[in-house]
Amino acid sequence: MARRFSAFFLGTSEENEQAAASSGKMADAGNPYDPEHPPEPKWVVHTQLQDPKFGDVVFQFDNKAVHAHSMILQARCKSLYQLVEKSQSGKKKKSRRGVLTLHVPQPHEQYKITAETFERVLVFLYADNLDFATIPGRAALELSIAAKQFELGRLQSLSQARVKEAVDLSNVHELLKVSHDTKEETCRQYCVSFASKNRKEFIGNSKAVADIGVELFQDVMASLMLSEEEEEEEGVAEDIQDSTLQEDFKKLCTDVEMGAISGDASVNFKGTSFSFHKAFLAGHSKSLAASFQPSSSGDESVTEMLKVKNLLTTSDSLRAVFRYCYYGDMQSLNVHVACEVQEFAKTHGMRELQQICEFIIATNINTDSIMSIMKVVFNAGNIKRPDLADIRLNCLSFFREHIGELNLSMPILLANGPLVMAEIILAWQISEQAKIKGVSEEEMYKEKKLGQTRRASEIQIEEEKDETEEALPSEGKKSEAKAEESEKEDTEEPPKAAAPPKKEESKKDAKADAKADAKAEKKEEKKDEA
Repeated sequence: MARRFSAFFLGTSEENEQAAASSGKMADAGNPYDPEHPPEPKWVVHTQLQDPKFGDVVFQFDNKAVHAHSMILQARCKSLYQLVEKSQSGKKKKSRRGVLTLHVPQPHEQYKITAETFERVLVFLYADNLDFATIPGRAALELSIAAKQFELGRLQSLSQARVKEAVDLSNVHELLKVSHDTKEETCRQYCVSFASKNRKEFIGNSKAVADIGVELFQDVMASLMLSEEEEEEEGVAEDIQDSTLQEDFKKLCTDVEMGAISGDASVNFKGTSFSFHKAFLAGHSKSLAASFQPSSSGDESVTEMLKVKNLLTTSDSLRAVFRYCYYGDMQSLNVHVACEVQEFAKTHGMRELQQICEFIIATNINTDSIMSIMKVVFNAGNIKRPDLADIRLNCLSFFREHIGELNLSMPILLANGPLVMAEIILAWQISEQAKIKGVSEEEMYKEKKLGQTRRASEIQIEEEKDETEEALPSEGKKSEAKAEESEKEDTEEPPKAAAPPKKEESKKDAKADAKADAKAEKKEEKKDEA
């Protein structure tokens, strides 16, 4: 159900030339960073439509309560928002949860706007992506009646066009009667035109003819008789207006930024309080949707929850996040802002915004952005991501080829960390060694046992040490082992002499020997006597 916007990032001509040169390898079909196919943001805020957590208005129908957000009504439908204003100015009491309960004004007693029809109106207001092909003819006519009541010209024209497509022999009599009773003249003309083209079948359905009434039947018959001489002109719907969805939400976001409209949450950042509506961020982040308090609880400070102080450094980056969430804006996401917002989006599970930032990063590698980009793609959270491998390699190549044009300083180099510097030096060394040996860089990587799957982006310092030890010749290993053994022998203490026996033990042994000698002498004497 997601609607796509056509907005996408456009850099300066110089930046685009550098980006094109540095991202040539990424233009293959199916590559997420193909500069020829920029991503388009999807509208997802309507996923919060049925979630009462962030709604502050409830429209009560006979059998159902439909939740809505007053700021959406304010941005998209003046007629419905006037109901909110009227209730607030009349000091109408809110429920215990602080939600306004309202009733939709009914234009026709016999043909009331139902909860189902009103939900379709809200989908139009939130996302303008109704699938009209799946809406039956009667429902499309009821939607046209509601659109007229709420002064939604585009929705009315779309609904009328659907009635024209959906009218057939099974529903022409019903649609004719409803459009006649509600003064929906355009839809009525569609039905009369269809009846004229199928007059035999239309008149032959006696039960359906009886249901529409004598007066209406006579009216239609007069039209049919007239059409025998001159073809009845179909009612023509007005030209369908272009969608104003993005413009409406852009205005809402701007009004919130300027302080003309207050949100239901705030962030304190860089000495300024930024107001916003939680439903817009919640629509992009499941974790934030679960963490935010209900809007009915009142304004909420979410500075710590958003972790802006740890993830962002400029107010422009925070504004870019809000603008994207409100109306899919990508113009605010220049490459430097994208480098900051990428980590913010990743932290809060805003997958689509993260991918858009990474596309901007991948296609805007230039002398001004290279160090900011390397800080992102080589950080601890991204270093092992294979989908960023091409960006890392392109950064290393660009750095080496344009080092004379870079504005480097010690603070800038230190801010990127030792791993980035190690990557740069290693890649540079391989390039220079390849030139000296007259081989390709790819062959040089293989010679150093850094194959395609273990190029610079995959190197771990500990693993590099292990591989160096494994690469030692066998003789070297033997000599190293002997050296370790001799060293061990030198350090071992000589064995100690056996301790002398104790005095008590020596006395016992002497007595035993004396007894044995005495016995031997007695035996000898007995032998002599014999």
